[in-house]
Amino acid sequence: MSNNEKSSVLIIIALLVGISGVGLGTYSTFFQAPIAGPPGQDGADGIDGIDGIDGINGTDGVDGINGTDGADAPGGIVVGILDPDNNDVIMGMIEVRALIAGSNQYSISVLRNGTEIATQIPFEWNTTLIADGWWNLTVKAFDIPSGNETQDQTMVYVLNNPENNHVYYCSSEAEINAALMDIGSQSGTITITENITLTAPIMINLNGGYIIQGIAPDITVDCNGDRYAFRIDLTQSCIIKDLTIDATDITGQTQGIIAVASPFTYIENVKIFGDSDRKGRGIYIVSPNVWVRNCYISEVYNGIYGSGSGPNYAHISDNTILYCSDGLAGIGIYTGWGSYITCDNNYIAYCGTGIFATGYQLTVSNNVLYHNIERGFTISSSYSTFSGNSIRGYDPNSGNGFWGIYMDFNSDYNVLTGNLIFDFANSGGATARGILIAYSSCDENTVVGNTILNCDIPIQDLGTNTYLANNNI
Repeated sequence: MSNNEKSSVLIIIALLVGISGVGLGTYSTFFQAPIAGPPGQDGADGIDGIDGIDGINGTDGVDGINGTDGADAPGGIVVGILDPDNNDVIMGMIEVRALIAGSNQYSISVLRNGTEIATQIPFEWNTTLIADGWWNLTVKAFDIPSGNETQDQTMVYVLNNPENNHVYYCSSEAEINAALMDIGSQSGTITITENITLTAPIMINLNGGYIIQGIAPDITVDCNGDRYAFRIDLTQSCIIKDLTIDATDITGQTQGIIAVASPFTYIENVKIFGDSDRKGRGIYIVSPNVWVRNCYISEVYNGIYGSGSGPNYAHISDNTILYCSDGLAGIGIYTGWGSYITCDNNYIAYCGTGIFATGYQLTVSNNVLYHNIERGFTISSSYSTFSGNSIRGYDPNSGNGFWGIYMDFNSDYNVLTGNLIFDFANSGGATARGILIAYSSCDENTVVGNTILNCDIPIQDLGTNTYLANNNI
């Protein structure tokens, strides 16, 4: 698609959003979804307006017309990079362009691998001043009235000197380690051509830019013990893709299988298989700016696990995670206590809890959570949006309670909208609930426009100042 075509498409989407009142977060292909705040005031000329659900510049309420700005109006700034595209090979002088929407008062920061290189968009980037290899480009938009920010990111390959494009074909653990040493702090691609059984973790820690890939998804790296397959500790960037990890020998519940402690890491089209013991953490994230996409993880204790406040700006999308449970425990995705995490379009089934969402200003949308044993969602976050998720229970006969969405203590200013929750009906001694806001310390949450069917109790609200409206029960 040409630059003009991309720009036209995004502008049309932005205009449609403004007319319809639908949040730009719906179009997650282009934007990180905006963070919604508490419900705004009704439109001055409207009827039952609910400003602020989408958080875009205080647009009119759902039913209101020409209403005044909602209470959360400043919170809806969004940014989408137009050029360069993800995975572009670039050289020389290039123009960096982005579309900003949802605010008229904002500042811009453009970062290359976390270092600011510009404060305006568009700008001309001289790539001849940096080393060849993979680089992360981030555009941050900071809304001045509210103090909220959002960002979009892309990975590009700088290739001004083709002779620096190192390529290695490896059929053993020793050859992989030798290739990593040879690349060092430069950039290179390692293609694994044969199945490999490890004797030690593959350590990626020489501060270069690396791609490690299989020649097909069925190339297998066998952990061969209670150890990491890959530890990504110090890189400029790292991509791991098109591999299968055999984790059947993992015995530690908290043992990482792929551990990410370096930012600007992409893990894509990787399969991780445990066994009926269900041990280990499939992808263990302790660093910001990590992408996990199109991965398949089965029979480990935690599918994707974020540690502490490390996973800021993580993107966890389009993954399939199954059978992460050893009874009631085990989690498909645990976000950690990071901020600005996007978690969307994942399919999670037969885990103890589907998604345990902790942190600040999370965007959790369009996930399918099916037959997770205890909870679809556990929410322990603030200023986060949970929208368009489908959550199905499994009609247990049990003395334990079960919940579609369980909101834990001190969870404030979250928005739950457009979710489908069904079949949380317990034929045993306990009561199941579609949505449970469990504590009075949960303040100013919004629960609007959800559909809740075949649940013992559709919504139980023990919170403070919860806004409930237009739920189909």
